[in-house]
Amino acid sequence: MRMMIARWIVLLLSLTLLTGCAGVVGPPRGTVVLYGRAAAAADQWFALVPLGDPPASVGFGADGVACLTGPSGSDLAWFLGMPGQGGAPRQVLGRVPGDGSQLILSVEIAPDGSLVVGRGVPAWWVGDPQSCP
Repeated sequence: MRMMIARWIVLLLSLTLLTGCAGVVGPPRGTVVLYGRAAAAADQWFALVPLGDPPASVGFGADGVACLTGPSGSDLAWFLGMPGQGGAPRQVLGRVPGDGSQLILSVEIAPDGSLVVGRGVPAWWVGDPQSCP
């Protein structure tokens, strides 16, 4: 009888924990659309901070565009090296919005390694604007 009661208690506790966690919702998520153009010799890395596992990151060695999705309030940062591989953030460029809109930025890295940040689709982008889910 005691064994049966113990099993029922374990079953009830398990169900309580499972149903209690089922309604947990994480923080709102948002998207950063990042257009990049790099004239510098090495890839330039950008990521959302705090870093996830795996990091929401992109490296530009030429023209490109990326969609980075993460918790609203996360910062988009320019990294010195590859994020998650020892690279450290060197400059914050923007913040993931929490209102369902997308943050659209462009970054241009000059041959001397300097960075120019712009808002919206850059004039140098050829083709249609990127659409992120």
